[in-house]
Amino acid sequence: METRESRLPLTVQGKKIWYNTKCNFDNTNYRYVLDLSLDEVWNNNQKIMFILKNPSIATHEKEDKTLIRLAGWTYNKDIHNFTVCNIYAYVETHENKLKGMEQNKRIGESNNGEITKCLIEHKEIILGWGAPNKWSKKARKDYDSRIKEILEFEEIKNKELFKIGKYEDNYPEEYPKHPRWWSYKMEKSRFNIQKALKNLNNKFT
Repeated sequence: METRESRLPLTVQGKKIWYNTKCNFDNTNYRYVLDLSLDEVWNNNQKIMFILKNPSIATHEKEDKTLIRLAGWTYNKDIHNFTVCNIYAYVETHENKLKGMEQNKRIGESNNGEITKCLIEHKEIILGWGAPNKWSKKARKDYDSRIKEILEFEEIKNKELFKIGKYEDNYPEEYPKHPRWWSYKMEKSRFNIQKALKNLNNKFT
């Protein structure tokens, strides 16, 4: 696994903002962790961690729509440092290709270790992997199994878990809204891990 650092300009709310970046990845197929932070002179030391679905094209020196959305949301909330992990570390822009892969290939062999390291370093975690829309029955079962695995990590216990926005009462708790559906002004709300695990356990009984 490689770690590379750079600086990346992102346009947030009409302003060009430079972030210091650090990326942990394996060749071009897996991105495990992406860290962004403002310069020390401007930095208020507030930080947050996101766990999303899978990486697209964003790296330590390249942006994508999701990264811009995360930068916009954190900047709006006066958070100057954020870390991005994913339940699947495989870099793939097209979800149709991702859902056709074997589960272990989607996850990446270093992913669990990298996620747990980041969990230890953060108090607040925002979950945003979304739902497995139009996935096959087997792929949906894999997806649910992966979410259950993440939510049962020892390191996630006693953390402050959040999602962005509020769903209707009948929307599954285990599928927190993906950043593509966020707006900068949306507020975080508590993620009910007990409800999510109950829903997931019911699917496997």
